[in-house]
Amino acid sequence: MNSSEFVNPSSRIDIFEEMREEQMSLYNRRSDLLMQLDSMRPTVLDKGFVQDIADKLANFNEESEAVLDTLVINLARDMENTNEDIDIAEADLLDFLQKNDADLEEGETFESIMHDQVKPTTERRKVESKALITNSEKYLADTEYQMGEITQNIINFYMKFATKLDTNKEGMKQAQINFTVQLAKCGDHHEEITDGQEEDLQKRVSEMKQAIHHVQLNEKL
Repeated sequence: MNSSEFVNPSSRIDIFEEMREEQMSLYNRRSDLLMQLDSMRPTVLDKGFVQDIADKLANFNEESEAVLDTLVINLARDMENTNEDIDIAEADLLDFLQKNDADLEEGETFESIMHDQVKPTTERRKVESKALITNSEKYLADTEYQMGEITQNIINFYMKFATKLDTNKEGMKQAQINFTVQLAKCGDHHEEITDGQEEDLQKRVSEMKQAIHHVQLNEKL
C-alpha cells in the first residue's frame, strides 16, 4: 500500500503533466496576444483591434477550460480506479490469510486483523487521493481566476486607451474637415473681393479713357 501504484500511480502523473502542459499553452497564447497590444503603435491602435484580441482570448479560455475539465474528470476516474485496486488488494490479502490458515491470537479474526492493521492504511490512501484531487481542482480554479483577472485588467486598460485615441483621432478628422471648409470659404470670399476690385478697377479705367480733357480726368481720379 506504500508503493507508487497506490500512492502516486504513473497514470496520475501523466494526467498532472497534461494539466501542466495545457496551463503553459494557455499562458503562452495569452501572452502572445497581449504582446500584440503592447507592440501596437498608438497611431494604429483602436477599439476594434483591442476587441479582436479580447475575443481571441475568450476563445482560448473556452478551449482550455474544456480541456482542463476533461483532465479533471480523468483524474477523478483515476482515483476511482486506484480505490478499486485498493479494495481488490484488500480482498486478495484477506483471501491469502484465510487460505494459508495464518496463526491467530486469542480473540483475533482475519477480519479484525484487516480492520486494525490494513484498513487504516488503505483508508488513508483513499483520503489522500481525494484531497489531492480537491486541491488540484482548487488550484486550477484559483490560477485560472487570477490569470483571467490579470488578462481582463490589461484588456480594460487598452480598451480605455484605445477609446481615447479613437476620440482624439475623430476630433482631428473633424478639425481637418472644418479647416478645409473654412479654407474653401476664405478662398470664395477672397475671390469675391478680387472680382469686385477688378470690376471697380475696370470701371475706373474705362471712365478715364473716356475723359475728354484733364479737368474731367482729375475729377475721375
